[in-house]
Amino acid sequence: MRAKPEKIYRAFLDAGALARWLPPNGFTCKVDRLDAQVGGTFRMAFRNSGSKRRRHWKGLRPPPFVGAAAHG
Repeated sequence: MRAKPEKIYRAFLDAGALARWLPPNGFTCKVDRLDAQVGGTFRMAFRNSGSKRRRHWKGLRPPPFVGAAAHG
């Protein structure tokens, strides 16, 4: 990736950024809830797929070890 780890990590924490980069090509995303902390939940809807995903954060690691794991 061309972005710095800090920018990538911040994108996991920002609903607007997440909605812009996460959806696959041809889809749009609306983030209804984003509680970006371990154990926090997020809810997003992808247009054109009709699905809603409910997930919770299993872990968030700030730079230099950027990563997130969702479960649910």
